[in-house]
Amino acid sequence: MRRLLNQTQMLDAISVSKTRFNQMKNRDSQWYDPNLPKPINVYGDTKLRYYSEDVEAYIINRIEKAKSKAA
Repeated sequence: MRRLLNQTQMLDAISVSKTRFNQMKNRDSQWYDPNLPKPINVYGDTKLRYYSEDVEAYIINRIEKAKSKAA
């Protein structure tokens, strides 16, 4: 079964603040990251959730990028 994370849990997992996360979503920001996990609207309201698998894949991708830059 796929686990859903709320925004606070997702931000904790990727180790960024809510402010930085908003910058990472903004296409005009220097911090923009098009690879961020995509939210889903499960409950039909403003509460967004993220699949834990997507968040884990994002983290692994970031680690691999960091390793390739260091090499």
